[in-house]
Amino acid sequence: MGYMRHVQWQIRRLSRGFPVDLTLSHSVVHVDSPVGIGALVNAMGKYDYNNMSFIAELLARLIGVFVDVGANIGTYTLVASEVPAARVISIEPHPATFAGLVKNVKRNHRENVVCVNTALSDHLGSVLLTDRPDSSVNRVLQSEDQGCQSVTVPCRTMAGLCSDLRILPDLVKIDVEGHERAVLDGFGDAAASCKAAFIEGGDRPAVSDWMKGSGFRGPFFVHFKKRVLSRKRQARTEDPIFIRESLVSRLRDINFDFTEQGVRERA
Repeated sequence: MGYMRHVQWQIRRLSRGFPVDLTLSHSVVHVDSPVGIGALVNAMGKYDYNNMSFIAELLARLIGVFVDVGANIGTYTLVASEVPAARVISIEPHPATFAGLVKNVKRNHRENVVCVNTALSDHLGSVLLTDRPDSSVNRVLQSEDQGCQSVTVPCRTMAGLCSDLRILPDLVKIDVEGHERAVLDGFGDAAASCKAAFIEGGDRPAVSDWMKGSGFRGPFFVHFKKRVLSRKRQARTEDPIFIRESLVSRLRDINFDFTEQGVRERA
């Protein structure tokens, strides 16, 4: 099935058969290009099955405000907003990608989503963002990106955003292609309300040290079907999660367990 999807995608790419609508969970994703997130959705549907399934269950059973930092065209946002009681804040800095995000949210009639066109960082102002055709790899300009086509976008801190929107983030996903530490440095008081965070590159010392210093455990990897959060990576690695101790007992109440170094913890 996956091979046939890949072949059909390549035929569509060669015949310029875009845009196209793809099914993701109970949502529809409108894709304008053959590169990036759309290719993943076409090949696998819920391409981050463990993390997406875990987010949906947490929002449905335990907590309610999800902040999607680096939302791209909205795949995580759409999965999270399938939970009617959830409140989803979807943040995407690139103007063209943001337009695709808004289109997907409107297409799926998700009234529980607020879309914000900004970058998050450790300061209020602006940053240079790469402007590559593959939206999934655009990022805040780094030294090796000098000479790359770029676009200037506004940036703000998580603390300022939460204050303006009057929210307390319960669950956060950060996927910003190497700018994660700067995003974390801008959390301020908002970090205290955050119960769990999925972070791209979360096993990098700059990220894991910040999380541990702020009272989080991790990094763990979600094995959703086994109902386990483990130090062991999945077969197809997804972003790790950090959790607060206060969430551990609540997760055990819904039959999730934890393992350290392959040994299951006891409650």
